[in-house]
Amino acid sequence: MKTRGVVALVLLGATFAALSAVSFAPLRGASFGSPSEPQDKQDKQEKREKRHGVREARATPRLVVDVAGADYLEVIDLRTGKTARRIKVGAHPHGLVVGWPVIFNPATGVSAETDFIYATVEESGQLVVANAETGEVVRKVKVGKRPNQLTLTRDFRFAYVPLREEASVAVVEFEEIVGVTRIRMTDRSYKSFPRWEYEAKVVKRLPVGAEPHNAYTGEKTGRVYVTSVKGRKIHVFDGYTHEALHEIELPGEPRPLALTGDEKRAYVALSDFHGFVEVDLNERKVVRRVELPALPAGTPEPYLKTYVHGLVLSPDESELWVTSYAGGAVHVYSVPELELVGTVKVGKSPHWLAWQQPLESAMQGWRLWVSEMDSNTVSAIDPVSREVVATIPTGPSPRRIAVVP
Repeated sequence: MKTRGVVALVLLGATFAALSAVSFAPLRGASFGSPSEPQDKQDKQEKREKRHGVREARATPRLVVDVAGADYLEVIDLRTGKTARRIKVGAHPHGLVVGWPVIFNPATGVSAETDFIYATVEESGQLVVANAETGEVVRKVKVGKRPNQLTLTRDFRFAYVPLREEASVAVVEFEEIVGVTRIRMTDRSYKSFPRWEYEAKVVKRLPVGAEPHNAYTGEKTGRVYVTSVKGRKIHVFDGYTHEALHEIELPGEPRPLALTGDEKRAYVALSDFHGFVEVDLNERKVVRRVELPALPAGTPEPYLKTYVHGLVLSPDESELWVTSYAGGAVHVYSVPELELVGTVKVGKSPHWLAWQQPLESAMQGWRLWVSEMDSNTVSAIDPVSREVVATIPTGPSPRRIAVVP
């Protein structure tokens, strides 16, 4: 199994007697790839940080769904297709990612990767962190007005949260705190126990164009890419120093995008366009414009003119899967040719895409999940046969989805 994090996270559990604490011990010192670090140390850090490769699948894969028409996240057991739990986070959850920092339990002295869900909630303006296994909400932090799709840096030390009504990005830091807890015993004496927690707080606000919407972390460099809808730009930041590196002008309002692993290309959906554009990230310009198959005559205009919403590259990056939000379909394009090679009809208003990896290495075991916002369902696509193989009902208006392997 590949190592995913360089952090030790310890959060104090609900009962002190159990000492089931978890804390977030972030990496200190120079940022990733800094010339001040010895090369061998940089190489080791890169291996520890990298989190986008194939992770060993666990016994019970789960699909997390933000239910935008309600106040909870729905966690679906993908073995049974049944809802395992609902995590109350507040009305109108919008952004969703899964992270797996290293957890250290001081009672047992054992470290292991543990899955956490990070969700943004529009009505409360909060970033909410929950344990994916237990459903316990372990931290809430106020970030600002209308937080949208967030991303985590590769060491899980920072979250970048676009604030759609503030033309800025809130940078949240998770920082270790060590203290002492005194517990009264039955003989009226007191015993002291070490307390490990983490504090989640906004440490910086980065100005961007109007209506920032989605944030992504680059697999190769750890850079953070943020789209601003009305600003018509992609803003690029150093994920560790938070320095603004450059901006990329776009010929329309960017919606979601898909990044290649080498960060040379991005495929970007634009408002009022039933298609996507290819962006050369090195040259910082659009190099190709691709239209999806024509919609049937009389197709109504979608909300906010969002004709395309979800885009994702296949695990080997040989294909690009693109949702036609207006057409109720997912189209498949070859990469790098960007030729249409397949179409899968799905439910109404397909919104987001997420890969579920197989228990074995065979490509035939992969599944691509799609949220169908106006059908109140999620569906699984077999990428080989290009057919829907499962559909599961959800709460109202499922939007973002993420798989816990």
